[in-house]
Amino acid sequence: MKDKKIRVAVVLSGRYEYEEAQERLTAWTVQAARAGAKYICFPEYYFDRVREEDESYCRGVRTDGLLVRELTRLAVSHGIAIVAGVTEKKRSQRFPDLWDYYNSALFIDRQGLAGVQRKVFLWVDPEWNEDRRRPGNEGGPDYPHPPLVDERKRFLPGWSYSTFRFGGLQRAAGIICADALMPPAWSHLIPLSPQIVFNLNSRMNLLEKWGPDLGRISREYALPIVASNGWAESQAGIFDSDGSCVARLDGSPGVAVAEVTLAGKQNIPPVVIRHWDGDPLEMLERLDRW
Repeated sequence: MKDKKIRVAVVLSGRYEYEEAQERLTAWTVQAARAGAKYICFPEYYFDRVREEDESYCRGVRTDGLLVRELTRLAVSHGIAIVAGVTEKKRSQRFPDLWDYYNSALFIDRQGLAGVQRKVFLWVDPEWNEDRRRPGNEGGPDYPHPPLVDERKRFLPGWSYSTFRFGGLQRAAGIICADALMPPAWSHLIPLSPQIVFNLNSRMNLLEKWGPDLGRISREYALPIVASNGWAESQAGIFDSDGSCVARLDGSPGVAVAEVTLAGKQNIPPVVIRHWDGDPLEMLERLDRW
């Protein structure tokens, strides 16, 4: 059977207030659609603190909220499916009067919300936990935000990885930031036979530091990877299923489009994925439902 090819778009952006983020998202989505892209990937945290319906200033996005409806209309209008990083706000199952927050990727097509992938936090980042949290560190050119809170203390972890029916694809997948470098993530995800993986980041020196690893993973599994980035001075790129970087953005916000070959079925057995603290993710899920 002939290999199936699709056109995808990747975004390199900064961090914007809600209104500017919406305006840029619309402009880049229209630009990508006019270039023939059927899928576009925005970075991790693209919508972090946003304004929604009846809340004057909420900390996150509800998956049944205004933003999801607006992105669905955009997907319908321009015939393009959208992956966007958000701070997801969800009513706590353990404490119904409170909210839980996740670092999430929303998959939105013309049918609406196709799926949500949450960051699993498989990797303890030494640059974050050492440099950012060192006593007296007030931030700097590389870390402009004061190191007050470990990301894992702000967000609950996701439990595992899934594939979604998304924009005509049978098995699209997402993976957020440093989780993409952890073997347990791929050991769990690859047996699901994703056709493409959207890797959402907010990372300085993304391709300079991680590009060789992403290319190797892409080549090893014959799997295209779309690596967006929310660090405007850094890079973003698209890796085809042979491991080559077929599109790249470097140091200037914008969108790039390229054609990639979708992956086929993988003959790899699944494994049990474990969380960074050593607890099986299934245990964490049961605790969350308690």
